[in-house]
Amino acid sequence: MAIVVAFAALSGPPAGAAVAPDRATDPATLDISFDNATAGPAGTHQSGAVHVEDAFGDAVAGVQVELFLGTGFFSNGDKAPAMGDYVPTPEDSGATITVSTDAAGSADFTTTIGRDLGFDDDGFATQVVHAELDGLHASDSLVWDSSDPLNVSEISVVRAPGELDPSPVPLGGVLFDIVAGDQFGNPAAGVDVEIECVLELGDDELCDYPSVAVIATSDLDDLGDAVVHSDEAGTFEYAAKTLAPATSRYDDSLTPSPADPTTRFQQAFYDVGWPECCWFTIDPLNPSAPVPVGEPIVLTVEGMDWKGDPLAAFSVTFVRASDTGNAHTSATEENGRAQYVFQGTDEQCGEEETVTAVVRSSASGPVMDVLMTTIPFNKCAVSVSLNRSNSTDGDRDIVTVAATSIHPLGGVPVHLKALRDGRWVELKRQRDRVLSPSGRATFAVKDRNGRGITRYRAVVARTASTNAGRSPVLRLR
Repeated sequence: MAIVVAFAALSGPPAGAAVAPDRATDPATLDISFDNATAGPAGTHQSGAVHVEDAFGDAVAGVQVELFLGTGFFSNGDKAPAMGDYVPTPEDSGATITVSTDAAGSADFTTTIGRDLGFDDDGFATQVVHAELDGLHASDSLVWDSSDPLNVSEISVVRAPGELDPSPVPLGGVLFDIVAGDQFGNPAAGVDVEIECVLELGDDELCDYPSVAVIATSDLDDLGDAVVHSDEAGTFEYAAKTLAPATSRYDDSLTPSPADPTTRFQQAFYDVGWPECCWFTIDPLNPSAPVPVGEPIVLTVEGMDWKGDPLAAFSVTFVRASDTGNAHTSATEENGRAQYVFQGTDEQCGEEETVTAVVRSSASGPVMDVLMTTIPFNKCAVSVSLNRSNSTDGDRDIVTVAATSIHPLGGVPVHLKALRDGRWVELKRQRDRVLSPSGRATFAVKDRNGRGITRYRAVVARTASTNAGRSPVLRLR
């Protein structure tokens, strides 16, 4: 009798069964990014996130990622009140932390910055965050701005280079710089300071002039922020106090108390016996209609004496707030006018340019007047196009957005929409996308209609500098 014995396979599925491929669970992709490209002032908090995926693009949860900063520190918020601390003072969690990814493969972090030498040159400091995981490395950066600080630690009022002490009367306008530091000691622009004459030295009398205090705002150049006048000879003492931002520190009862910095300085004047001299104007003065960047703008300063006759050979120095290192000096002509022609740069779309004109009796003479005007610029237009392709497996539509503008578009939000049931619907999983520095963004969208046609449209968000842009409709099968 023949005996037939069937042996079952020791391992593996039955013949013809579908075999699921092995899926890598080890981290293969590491990414880190700040929520914004810029931040400020120092002491505020900036958020970001790290994200980990495996080789198949799936989130990897529960992995420990080491983060470290080249400058500044991580923070969990503001410190608890402590005597002498500024209100607020950020908590310092150090320059290195370890975070664990959640079910979505992501982990959040928060940074801030205190005293940093990078601010000393131009008021900006770059912070770089690094992430490391099993040989993988990623980094991102943002630029901190020390302007408009949370608190002010000190102020000083310094005579601008070339200004005279003593200075002649009645041409006795003396230009001073406002120098301010934030609560960490970084130089800070945007601090409002009030200056008032409080004492005439030598006779212990109160000042008769000026009757109205001067209010000036700090910047980071040495071209002058405030002009101090006198209508009589003498040596005068001036008091300066911080108006904004308001500064507070915790007292011994841990109660926030005002701590606005103050300072004093002196200026002398002498009488040269000249008659009342001059009047100066600048045109256009704070126009309301914006000007396209790239279009020439002509500023005219005109001077007249007390009889209304034009003043020739007076020196006028024009300084743009965006380009303080390139001052332009010219002399008034026989008609009493000096002109300056400039145009906005691509980076100034949607912004304003403030121009200061410092008038002197000669190239090295005393200051006669300081004039200012602010020119608004139009926002820049954005052109958007879409390019198409299919993924190699045919399961996804690959849509590439290309946006152009004369203003940089890196970091600007871009939204991809699809026409579904007669309505343009934003693709939810793509909502956090932004344009690259070259103005591009690529979307991989799951193909929901097989061989049917899907219509896509991209919308680039409006910013303070650029208008919104919308692409033509892209039909993709």
